Amino acid sequence: MSLSLTSCPRCMQPCSPLGQPGTSSFSLNVPSWSTEYVCGQCGVQPWFECCHSSCMIPLRKNVFHTLKQLRAHARHWHVQLASVEETSLVLDTVCCTDDSDSNCSYTDEFEDVQQIDDIPPVDSSLPFSFVKTGTAQFANWCIAGSVAQATRCLVLQTLLQAPVSVYLDTSFNLPPHSIHLFLHIAFLLMTTGQMQHDALSSILVLVFSLISPDYKEWPTMPSSTAGFQSHILNPTNQHSLVSILPVPHVYMLHDQSHAYCCLREIAAYVLLLPRSTGAPLVPLRLTQLCQSANMQNFLSTPLPIRTTKCLVTLGLVFWLDGWDPSASSKNNRSPIHTASVTLLCIDNLTGVLFNARTFPFACGPGKADHNIIFQALRHSLDKVQASEDTVWSHHHGCWTTLRAHVIAFLMDQPERRGTNCLLGGNSKQHVTFGVSCDFENLERKFSACPKCVRVANRYLKRGEYVSPMAFACRNCYSFSLTRLFQLGKYLTPCHSKLTVDTPGFELSNHPGLLSFEILTDAWNFALRRFVYDTTWTKEEVKTYLSLLCINKATIEHFTRCCCNYLLLQDLNNRPGDYDSDVVAYVKKDYFGHPQLYQLPSPPSAWSIGTMDQRVETIMHLAMNTQKAVFKLVLQWASSMEKGKELKNRIKPMIESVQELRLPYIPCRMFKNEKFGGYVAENYRALTMLSPWIFRCLLDKEFTPSLPVLPPHAKPRDKWTMKENAAWLKVRGIKVAQKSSAAERTSQVDGYFNQPNGPPSVVPNITPSSSDIRHLLLLLFRIFGTLFSTDLNGEKAGNRFDALALQFLDCVEQIGRACLPNKKSPIWLSKYGMMGLLRCR
Repeated sequence: MSLSLTSCPRCMQPCSPLGQPGTSSFSLNVPSWSTEYVCGQCGVQPWFECCHSSCMIPLRKNVFHTLKQLRAHARHWHVQLASVEETSLVLDTVCCTDDSDSNCSYTDEFEDVQQIDDIPPVDSSLPFSFVKTGTAQFANWCIAGSVAQATRCLVLQTLLQAPVSVYLDTSFNLPPHSIHLFLHIAFLLMTTGQMQHDALSSILVLVFSLISPDYKEWPTMPSSTAGFQSHILNPTNQHSLVSILPVPHVYMLHDQSHAYCCLREIAAYVLLLPRSTGAPLVPLRLTQLCQSANMQNFLSTPLPIRTTKCLVTLGLVFWLDGWDPSASSKNNRSPIHTASVTLLCIDNLTGVLFNARTFPFACGPGKADHNIIFQALRHSLDKVQASEDTVWSHHHGCWTTLRAHVIAFLMDQPERRGTNCLLGGNSKQHVTFGVSCDFENLERKFSACPKCVRVANRYLKRGEYVSPMAFACRNCYSFSLTRLFQLGKYLTPCHSKLTVDTPGFELSNHPGLLSFEILTDAWNFALRRFVYDTTWTKEEVKTYLSLLCINKATIEHFTRCCCNYLLLQDLNNRPGDYDSDVVAYVKKDYFGHPQLYQLPSPPSAWSIGTMDQRVETIMHLAMNTQKAVFKLVLQWASSMEKGKELKNRIKPMIESVQELRLPYIPCRMFKNEKFGGYVAENYRALTMLSPWIFRCLLDKEFTPSLPVLPPHAKPRDKWTMKENAAWLKVRGIKVAQKSSAAERTSQVDGYFNQPNGPPSVVPNITPSSSDIRHLLLLLFRIFGTLFSTDLNGEKAGNRFDALALQFLDCVEQIGRACLPNKKSPIWLSKYGMMGLLRCR
């Protein structure tokens, strides 16, 4: 194939070759079977065409913007058509070119580029450009050359303190050891302080003095603190490393409290760079996540019909949480809220996950309203889905559009409730996330009755999990959310004034699932009733939105904006009805906060993904459940005045595990009632060891003993401290552990002085040590089964449902016995436990 005149692929102007085949005007080693072109109107970036005699590539595809694409073309087309001798010659010619990617082998790169020639050139979508100048410049270097060449240019610009180009003469080349040395020096400077900088300067001065002046490959490296500052650390110097460092652009949102990084910037940055050499493989859990039904259904949808092919699908997993920067009492810093995103890059041609990266994309004050983050995120997702621009994919070696799919938002319980503007777990209506249910108003008990517990026990004993457990009980809902939604009814309606056409009307009569569609419709319905029809009062709006589990702050913002909007409308229509002070105040407040005088829009979080994608992590679910169980065990021991003995018995076992120094069992001893200093890994380790650590409960000293009451004839003023405590305990009255003898005597006298006399004795229902051991065994089994791989699919889910019922029933029985005065059962008050019912 021989071409003497071609057209520019961008402006379509005729262009002539710059020289004979195999020559280049930019000091590049071009293969002898290719020709270089440069368009005088579009710029100086060249492209190449193949003129090999045996190549049958169509003319419309014979355009290559980088030498890497040219080599990929040779491996795909020339290998198929040439003879063995000619193929060997072509590969030798290609692989020996003086380029940073010349170390690649045919077998290593063939799988990545086998589909490149089927990709049409970019013609309508605009290439994406990074906001930060340094990042955009680095991206251009990568596209025009390679990542290694771009890194060389980055270091060279910092050392020369002048603009450079990827097409510089070869005399400006830096040896690899110089680039590595400079980058390591820069890393040390950016991660240490002034004292370390002085020490590093002294070391470098001594080392550089040992290098011979005749060693021409050694460049001038900064070795003084002044050189460190000017070449690397000075942000006002346009050529310093911190100024041109290629990172995505971060900016402050308009509330001036939250920082944000555009999702398109992160995606373009991830696709621009290859996976680092020696980087670990993509974790198996992320690979399996891409194989889930949720992701596969999205991948099977038809791609948008565009002139530029969409070669990459982004699976997005978000993590949002608040944290304290310092636990010290002397560092009273406010908490911080951080959001990160994991991008799963899937090749649309093969369906294979080829890269996975995690980046933080937003942060702000911990106690602030984070709706503005979701507004920015919604805008970013819309831009990605619109495919208005193209990004460079290093994996494909060409430009491509993108499409994205939200897989999940990972949060803990308070986070996912607050960011989605829903009630907290201590509310009456929203104990279970995503469910509107008043458990105290149910027609039947939600907890399992003894009959249903026996069904679960027989189901687990039989070990056949093909079909789920079958309940026919009319006295309870058997700890089953499915039965709750199908059969659940309220004793009295939660809202008696709603009409049938009201969104969420059915939730006033029975429990049900919430969704963002229902919440958005309810928001607009309340807006119409309150603002346009003026038939609802503020209290009616509050009652209605509370039924849908919208939190108090969101409802107050809704009513405030609506009232301000109505006030402003009334001022414009009837200005004479208000005095000048009111008009002046409203005018000043309006110009200061105009958003508070507009009709409120639904929270932006409701427009991203679905309610089911707001997932509580297994880490938080396990930590909350395990903490509640261990506190219950300590309360049981303390009620028998055996708390100190229990800690002393388990301490040697925990210390022996600590001496093993196993990283996956970071076991810690109890510090206080709230387990101070514990994190999720500590609770997990304690759960793994609980069957062995708490074996001491089988000893006789932990057998519950009957309280020793004072003799009948002994005067009350002569009762001892323990006799007063025993008298109170047998009557179900809680005794403070640190109360004095005088306080207990006064408490007993108070009951004797009541008009109705002292309370009667209650039956002794203190759990036995075997019951506590059974509870710990169920805790061990339920979280061990959650990660077990011996069963898959519905079988694993059916088994876990039976274990969850068994565990929650045991928690309820022991909790009622240890805390008889507690109004709500533990599984309801510790609302994190309810997440066990949705693990499948």
